[in-house]
Parts: sequence; structure tokens; C-alpha cells
Amino acid sequence: MSQSKTSQCAAKYNCDVAGESIWGTKEQIQAFGIAIGQAFPGEPSGPKRQLSVRDPRGFKVKITRTYWRGQPFAADITYPNLPVRSKPPESEPFPGVRKREGDFGGCDEFRGKAEDLIAAGLVLATQLPGAPGMRKTRVTILADGSVLEGYYSNTIPAAISAGAKSVERASPKSATFLVSVHVDRAERDRRESRQEIARSAWLHEVRKLPRPRKLTPCFEVAVAEQASAAETAKRDATFQSLLGKLIQLSTGAAS
Repeated sequence: MSQSKTSQCAAKYNCDVAGESIWGTKEQIQAFGIAIGQAFPGEPSGPKRQLSVRDPRGFKVKITRTYWRGQPFAADITYPNLPVRSKPPESEPFPGVRKREGDFGGCDEFRGKAEDLIAAGLVLATQLPGAPGMRKTRVTILADGSVLEGYYSNTIPAAISAGAKSVERASPKSATFLVSVHVDRAERDRRESRQEIARSAWLHEVRKLPRPRKLTPCFEVAVAEQASAAETAKRDATFQSLLGKLIQLSTGAAS
């Protein structure tokens, strides 16, 4: 029987400054000694989205489903004892509302319950996702207070100009909303520059750390386990045969 195209692909092993990634089939990932004997995400007895385990070196591994280059699973390995990356400070400018800079510096993010965001003047009750006439998941409000018609797109200048904002739920069933307010170009450039300096400093510290040894496929371990399982099955078959003969002898004697 011919193998599928996926099973013929070799596993992809990538090393980064902060960790490693392996893309491949379940068998290929297990050949590195990872999650042997465990069900992978999406399998009947496995987790729905992510499996958290440790590799033979003791490093944390997160296994998820993927379709990168035809590979069904990805195992992301994080190196331990990495320097802590600096994060933009958070604050509570209004009761019940947390504020932080967006990941790419282009906006301020305000997180809180609908009533707290409304009380802070960040959004109107009529502008919340799911309100009559509003989109269900995300609403874009332009700087002049008007609501953007149709789908959001970052190719529309007015939707990403200073003062424009988007409103969405923090998660599908959450009672918490996220209001992202865009800042002007000068402020965005300043933030991006600061974040790049911090990232460069973090990478400099990471690169000074010793590199751990790479994992290698332990096919000999798999072969040994298969041989052990076969030997166990053989012994069990021998025992069952002997037990059957004893039962027959016992029955014959009784008759």
C-alpha cells in the first residue's frame, strides 16, 4: 500500500534564539522522544487544540495541529531560564478598565466590561458589537464618531487614523470587551523605536546563553519498544495456550 504524501514528508526541525520547532507527523515527533504514548490534539482521546508536555531534556513543549507545508503537527519547544522581556506598562485610568499599549505600538487597548467602558466614555452602548444595527463581532468607529460600514480593513486610511477605534469581545463568550484606539503616526513611530531597542537588548542577552544540545530522532528506542511489546505478546500467547491445556485436562479428569 502506498504511503500518503504527508507521511512521505521529512520532519522539519528549526532552531531559534528562544527555542526550537518541529513540524511533522505524530510518529516523527515522537521519534524525538516527545509525547510518546500520548494522544495528540484532535485525536479521539487527546486534547482539542494543544498538548503540553516536556521533551527528553526537560524543556516545555506545546504540540498543536498545523498545516504548514503539509505537516499535521507542530511541536514548539521553549528554552528555560530566558531573560524576561520588558512589557509596556499597564494602568487603570478608569474604574474597572485596564489600559496597555498594543503589541505593535499603533494603538492603546482598553479592556473592561461594557458598563465600565461606557462610563469611561470610550464607547456608546449603541456601538457595542451585537447591538441593533451593529456587526456581531467587531465594530469600527472612525475619529469623527461615525461607524464604518461593511467589513473592517486596515487598507482604509480613516480606519487606522488617530482617534479611530475598534470594539470587539475579548473572547467569543466573554463579558469583557476590548476597545483599541489608534494613536497618531509620530507616537506610533516613537513606540516602535522603543520596542525595537528593547527587543535588540533582549536578543543580545539571549545570544549570550549557552545553546542546548539538539534533539535527535531516537528510532532505536522505538524499535526496542516494539521488540519488547512483541516479546510480551508472545509470552502472553504462550501462557494462554498453557492455561487452555490445563483447563482441558482439569475438565477431562472431572468427567
